[in-house]
Amino acid sequence: MTLLKSSLTVFLLALSFAGASHAETFGLLVAEPGEWALFLSGIGLIGLMLARSGR
Repeated sequence: MTLLKSSLTVFLLALSFAGASHAETFGLLVAEPGEWALFLSGIGLIGLMLARSGR
C-alpha cells in the first residue's frame, strides 16, 4: 500500500509540474478563482481517499 501511495504522490507532483509549465508556456500565470477552487478540492478529495485507505 505504501508503494501505491508513493506512486500516486509522484504522479500528482508530475501532473502539477506539467500543468505549471504548460500554463507558463502560454503566459497564463493567473488562473481563474474557480479553476483554483476546483483544483484544490480535487487534491483534497484525493488526499482524503488516500488517508482513508491507509487506515
